[in-house]
Amino acid sequence: MTRPPVALKRRIATELRSLREQKGLTLEAAAEQAEVTKSSLSRFENGHSAPKIHTMRALMTLYGASAEKREELERLAKEAARRGWSTSIFGEGSSVPDWLRTYVGLEATATSLHTYSLFVPGLLQTPEYARAVISAGGREGDELERRVRLRIARQQLITDGKSAPAIHAVLDEGVLHRQMGSADITQEQLAHLVELADEPNVTIQILPWTAGAASASVGNGFVILGLDPDPPLVYLESYEVAHYIESESETQRFRAAFDRLASSALDPDETRCLLVAASKTPRG
Repeated sequence: MTRPPVALKRRIATELRSLREQKGLTLEAAAEQAEVTKSSLSRFENGHSAPKIHTMRALMTLYGASAEKREELERLAKEAARRGWSTSIFGEGSSVPDWLRTYVGLEATATSLHTYSLFVPGLLQTPEYARAVISAGGREGDELERRVRLRIARQQLITDGKSAPAIHAVLDEGVLHRQMGSADITQEQLAHLVELADEPNVTIQILPWTAGAASASVGNGFVILGLDPDPPLVYLESYEVAHYIESESETQRFRAAFDRLASSALDPDETRCLLVAASKTPRG
């Protein structure tokens, strides 16, 4: 899969910040000498936008970047300016919010995804289950179908050969009992989790209710995105809002929390047996 603009911008941001710091320049001094605003340079270094080619060249000259580094960053800036990836994954004229575009872009280039959730994550949902979940949030008509198509399109990365990320999902036991749509849709979803658990890059564990306080401090869930060679990010989502945690100490705290959840959960083999049984149990 072609790298999406958000991932390219983050790569550029890391490089620009590193070059500036190696040069010993403050953000203010670098912005003044490169003749860009401080806010623009800050956006470049935070990955919110990518500099145009003439600005990139000015920054490379200021930082004394090597010819190889100049060529690499100019190429990345040109790729980030293209719109092809966005159109292919989201569809023409889509009204997908910026926070979701950002997340999908990061997810598409992740080398690993560690997630804890009270629900079946979107990446692991069947089309009908996804439709039930999204419609419960008030989406309907064409917008509902666009969101479902996007969710299913994202799942291509699971079987993307050598580029497929390692996915480790710890799911609350409630996913076995909470009905979405009809009983048939829910059972089909559980059977789908069994199939996914057989993928070599996918690990699924159920956290039983008997685990008690193991999940007490982690809220409704989170995703840790491994973005090698860049540092990991933690993604938190609530209704139509997303929050990212980047600091090393905080991402380490979430990784420690995930490891505790995984150690308290049923192992993958036990989980598979439980999912098989639940997928075959008639529902009233």
